[in-house]
Amino acid sequence: MLRPRCFVPISCLALLLGCAEAPAIANAPAIHSIDDVTRANPAGAEPVAAVEIHRAPRCSLHVVQVTDRIPLHVHAESDEIAVLWRGAGIMQVGDQSTELIPGMAVYVPKGVPHAFRRTSAEVAVAVAVYTPPLRDGDRVLVDR
Repeated sequence: MLRPRCFVPISCLALLLGCAEAPAIANAPAIHSIDDVTRANPAGAEPVAAVEIHRAPRCSLHVVQVTDRIPLHVHAESDEIAVLWRGAGIMQVGDQSTELIPGMAVYVPKGVPHAFRRTSAEVAVAVAVYTPPLRDGDRVLVDR
């Protein structure tokens, strides 16, 4: 099992406040319905479908749908915070694994291998925050 300090209640979404910029007319906060995003961007037959819904200088916000699994990988540049919205699955962080259910959150420091395997009948949906913002090429598969 993962150490309990890695998982916190959904109230950790308050951490998203660090993603918002200082109030400015040109950079108003983005507000999205996760259910609307998943309806507009169905996962289909893909094992994973991710949609970036906001990007700021310090972080990016994504809705991730998992129909099968996310293979073991690392992010060399970004820390990740993921909150499971719907579905269930096994989350592996480093050498530890635990069952995630809706409302659970996980923090993955950059450079730590992690993976997710859906265990529920329904598609697993999570909100993921990357800081600094996720860039192309920062997701590197780990061969074990």
